[in-house]
Amino acid sequence: MHGIYQRLKRPFLAGVALTGMALMMTLLGPSMTFPSLTEVAQAAGNGYGFAPQRYQSGYSYGNGIFFAPYAFTLYSEPKSGAQSIGTIRWSHKTSGNNIEWISPAGDRHAIYADHTFFCFYPLLDVAMMAVTSDTDDGWVEVIYDQASGKTGWVQTRLQPEPAAASPASAQSGSKVAATEPAHFGVYQTWQEFMKLNAKAHGIYWLTGVKEYNRSIRSSDADEAKLIPVTIIRDLKVKHVRGNWLLVEVLDFERNTPIGWVRWRNDDGKLMVFPNLSGQHMPIVTTAF
Repeated sequence: MHGIYQRLKRPFLAGVALTGMALMMTLLGPSMTFPSLTEVAQAAGNGYGFAPQRYQSGYSYGNGIFFAPYAFTLYSEPKSGAQSIGTIRWSHKTSGNNIEWISPAGDRHAIYADHTFFCFYPLLDVAMMAVTSDTDDGWVEVIYDQASGKTGWVQTRLQPEPAAASPASAQSGSKVAATEPAHFGVYQTWQEFMKLNAKAHGIYWLTGVKEYNRSIRSSDADEAKLIPVTIIRDLKVKHVRGNWLLVEVLDFERNTPIGWVRWRNDDGKLMVFPNLSGQHMPIVTTAF
């Protein structure tokens, strides 16, 4: 897995600071909290993109992440020769919430990116899908429609494809072009993703997380003693253990206590997310 970390690190860390990004959020309806058209960047040249914003938003995050390539086919079963459900296509130049769905019969229509991906920065070649199950031979079950909970199987990528492959052609399973980013088609558990990205980029809390759950604790347990902090200025993630992050806190009195915060609840709902876009700062909290 260390090799995957190294392949992922370069495309993720290069040029991820999208400064000056303005965000806007709308909802699908008055009875739903599922975000739609989230985080539209207003600054010229920053492009369209979104990441998790709201705790208990309606998204299912599963047990891992599939980094979707520009084109990939979903199957009804995790095996070669299984029936195709459809093919999804997007590109580095995608500038809005519509991506393309191609049916097995070849019919094409637009679907919502924020129903398919829970984190999507096309300009950075980042498109993340929630994985609900995986097999020992390289197949993962992904949620391709978060609004209805529909899932399909894709084959993960283990090795780069030959350079002759066309990056624009529709791919089956894990086949992607060697000229595409190395993380395309890769599967990571949430633990692996957090270990790499939370340390590299820092974290932000999703809105709706209670202040008590944003407090720093002396150990990785909900009942652990709270560590007194005035106002958090910055957080550095040092270690990941289960659903907890060991963080070093810098407060406005320049104290640097070390303690634990949750990054997800016991049901797998995210409470924090790595600051991939460079937009977010750790939320300001006070000690109890």
